Amino acid sequence: MEKIVEFLYRVKKRPHIYVGNPVSYERLLDVFSGYTLCLYEECNDMESNCFMLDFLQHIYDYYGVKGVLRKGLYLISMFTETDEVAFYKFYELLEAFVKQRQSD
Repeated sequence: MEKIVEFLYRVKKRPHIYVGNPVSYERLLDVFSGYTLCLYEECNDMESNCFMLDFLQHIYDYYGVKGVLRKGLYLISMFTETDEVAFYKFYELLEAFVKQRQSD
């Protein structure tokens, strides 16, 4: 499993440590951005970068969005009622995407 997915599962398991209480999608994106930047700059981890591009496409497909948005992960918050709901929707989409990749 990609490092980025392992990290995201750690955040899901103990969100208050990473994003505070109550859970926040905005703060999740901040933590996530920092972690992916570190993977890219310090570890030269291109695998996680490719994973994220594929995951973004999965999100675009889920919402029926064509093209590329500058801040694609913010698409989830545009289609959810609250920041907390967006947090859980992100993980719902991540789970579906990981299962799809494992079955391919």
